[in-house]
Amino acid sequence: MNESTSNSGDSEMNDASSPYQPPAEESTAAQSAGGRPLASAGRRFGAILLDGVVIGIGGMILGMLLGGTILGMIGMGAVADAGATPEEAAAAAAVGGFIGGLLGTIIGPYIASFIMMILECCTGITPGKLILGIKVSNADGSDANLGNIVTRGLLKYQYTWLVIVGTFIGLDFLVTISGLLSIVMFFGIFLIFGEGRQTLWDKMAKTSVAMKD
Repeated sequence: MNESTSNSGDSEMNDASSPYQPPAEESTAAQSAGGRPLASAGRRFGAILLDGVVIGIGGMILGMLLGGTILGMIGMGAVADAGATPEEAAAAAAVGGFIGGLLGTIIGPYIASFIMMILECCTGITPGKLILGIKVSNADGSDANLGNIVTRGLLKYQYTWLVIVGTFIGLDFLVTISGLLSIVMFFGIFLIFGEGRQTLWDKMAKTSVAMKD
């Protein structure tokens, strides 16, 4: 009886001290303590493509409509003030609208991108993210604070605000810097296929993108 008890005790001690014991499983609570699950690389890449469509095509249409309308009205008003006939005013409006539409297709995507930057900096969501059910988060999936979201947005959309600031202030080197950074950031997109699922601007701002609640 005593021998059996002794053997059983020795066995338990050996099991407890054995270096070959499998590691204890991490609790479910600890596994999910960081926050929401991170969005998959495919979902993130899809959101980037959707946002690109909104900025590119949507921006061109917006710019064409705004540019055509504004320059068309300016052209018509200019010739009308000069005493032109209604036919001449209509022709001036058509020419102004055509030129404005062409300029708008170039400027429009920058306007759309700037609007997108403001939206994402304020909410952590873009149209593409909204459609696919994801939002900006901390690297562990927890809610990101406004400072990190704004930092991330400024890094991501530097090609918009640096160009606008450089153009209006006359600092051409900012436009050049933006062009170089855009190349780096473009290749930084593909880091989402890595282990952390973070783009380059995510890594710099210590953020990621997680599933929405």
